[in-house]
Amino acid sequence: MIYLDICTGGYKDIYHFSYKRVAGQKPSDDFGKLTNELAREWWAEENRSKRKYLASNHVLSLAEKSKAEASARPKVLKAFTVQEASLSCMGMKKKDLESADLKKIIKNSYRRQAKIHHPDLGGVAVKFRKLNKA
Repeated sequence: MIYLDICTGGYKDIYHFSYKRVAGQKPSDDFGKLTNELAREWWAEENRSKRKYLASNHVLSLAEKSKAEASARPKVLKAFTVQEASLSCMGMKKKDLESADLKKIIKNSYRRQAKIHHPDLGGVAVKFRKLNKA
């Protein structure tokens, strides 16, 4: 059997799809057949109703449902974009972003630059605002 579990955002359910394996075929071929079958169902409903959310709900209704435990839900990773100007303003390099101690590096870089550019310590206010924005 090939299994496909879908955990949708905002829902507390896991949707289980299964497909019987064909002897002698690669698992990837059987998985492709499962996804193609689900895609045909989605497009048939979308063409009938002209509503994408109804087509998605139709496909999810074909699955077996179960409650998702907290440990079964995938962890959502956020990838932030960093501008080159922000890095140079903070006195950092791109390789610093890959460090395990990223929070500490950012904090130290900010403090070091704040001591240089703070208006109360003889720095320029415009550069200090730029540092805060970075």
